[in-house]
Amino acid sequence: MFRMLALLSIGLIVLSPALLLAQDDIANTAAGAGGCLACGSFLIFIVLAIIALNIALLVFVYRDAQNRGMEYAIVWLIIVLVFGPLAAIVYLFAREKGNLVPCSHCGAKRLDVSAKCPHCGNA
Repeated sequence: MFRMLALLSIGLIVLSPALLLAQDDIANTAAGAGGCLACGSFLIFIVLAIIALNIALLVFVYRDAQNRGMEYAIVWLIIVLVFGPLAAIVYLFAREKGNLVPCSHCGAKRLDVSAKCPHCGNA
């Protein structure tokens, strides 16, 4: 879906000179088509940027919650999916505080104050 939208927007940008030159009344029709094309391409770019930001927030919140050993990482994922960036800000204040360090056994990230690694269970 994302690739199709990206290819569509790139195709519209590349084909815009041909669309503008294919008009009979160059003065009015081409100007209107060019304005519509520019505005549409900009809106497609904005929509894709918002979708990419939401996906990045989802990945960050889920991975961070798992690395911190939180039991309800999937619940935070769903909350951020529904409420967006506002829920991500709430998560940053609600998460367990501390530095993430690599586990000596499995190499995954864990809190430095935790007694055991949430990934492998070793101390």
